[in-house]
Amino acid sequence: MQRIINNPTLFAKAVAQAQEVMKSPKSFQPNGHGRRFLRHCAVDSDFTQEVFASFGINTFFDEPIFGNLIGNHCLDGAFVHRHKDSAPSGYHHVRCNFALQLPTFGGNPILGTKELQIKRGDMWICFASIEDHATTPISGGQRLVFSCGAIVKSDVAEQIYKAIIRAQKN
Repeated sequence: MQRIINNPTLFAKAVAQAQEVMKSPKSFQPNGHGRRFLRHCAVDSDFTQEVFASFGINTFFDEPIFGNLIGNHCLDGAFVHRHKDSAPSGYHHVRCNFALQLPTFGGNPILGTKELQIKRGDMWICFASIEDHATTPISGGQRLVFSCGAIVKSDVAEQIYKAIIRAQKN
């Protein structure tokens, strides 16, 4: 199982949804130096179902803190600090992210100890309550990510996470 998927059809849907959401009167909310976010589509949307199904996750619940969001690093030096997210007992917080726009330098996700080399159009999965995660600082432009968040039963999330880790070692 792969951690990074390039699916042009899903990417086109993510772009279309992001464009629609960013037209709305809702505004981005600050989320640290040079970072901001905007919540978007409902977690039970057909699109979100398709996104998680790409990684073998067919049953999940809304992630209650950020849900689905558009994340933006808009100032040089902006990054996501290393952290793990919380989840209810018996569940894990999982995020599937699309790289809509990348800066000239940086903006790559760091999952565990591995920096992923992503490009525009890539979708990757982050097991936010299992592994430390962060991003590298940006410079020369902006990082725009379309992120779908969910709460997944622990046994399902751990099985998929372990399959991805095994595949990365081979």
